[in-house]
Amino acid sequence: MAEETVVKESLSNEMIESGKSVLEDLDRRRFRVDAALWLYVTDSNEWRLLLATPKVHIDGPKKAYKRLLQTLRDSGVHGVTYDNVAVVDSRDPLIQLLRRAVSKNRSMNGIRFSRYTINGQFIEDAYIYRMAA
Repeated sequence: MAEETVVKESLSNEMIESGKSVLEDLDRRRFRVDAALWLYVTDSNEWRLLLATPKVHIDGPKKAYKRLLQTLRDSGVHGVTYDNVAVVDSRDPLIQLLRRAVSKNRSMNGIRFSRYTINGQFIEDAYIYRMAA
């Protein structure tokens, strides 16, 4: 019987710096981002830059993505592509879970958040840039 071993994709320093640059570009463009993090997606063995914004609820996801993708094109940042970035509503359930955990310790912004269970939801790995209350 063959055993399958999955090697976890690692989050590189380049990805962390690229995510930071994208967030800074969005801030300069006054695109409100309440939460920003790299999240490891176990099922697909990949990292996704997750950006939570009220723009999804206010303007709709299509407009929010359009503005984000324009920022990515204009910035020329390497390491963040259309395939590994996602925009969600600030009220997304995962964001709400993380917000509760982070609100207990405000110093968690800008750090690694690994192998943590919040209300039964397991977070394999994340790097949190920002988690607004």
